[in-house]
Amino acid sequence: QMVIAHLKKCGWSGTPADAAKASTKAMPKARPRRPTPQPHNVPMCRKIRAQLISLGRKPDSYADGIARQMFNVHFYEWLLPDQMHALVAALAAEQAKQGVAYVR
Repeated sequence: QMVIAHLKKCGWSGTPADAAKASTKAMPKARPRRPTPQPHNVPMCRKIRAQLISLGRKPDSYADGIARQMFNVHFYEWLLPDQMHALVAALAAEQAKQGVAYVR
């Protein structure tokens, strides 16, 4: 009874709503998802993913890092079309450097 009195003093009302609030606060945040590219950028995103696979299954974060260095954009899906072409060219240069066959 003393514990319940103390909890009520601290603001607990003892309703199921309080339990739901407490459980959502304790749960960790979900991992952020990849952004969905614009419909006109989907073919270039597919090409970038294919290039990443040919480079030894590099993760999408590899292309994100290049996009961040080149254009200060956090996700390559957010790039403008001409910026995506530059990213594809950068990945093609990396493929050539590693001796991986690539299609232009």
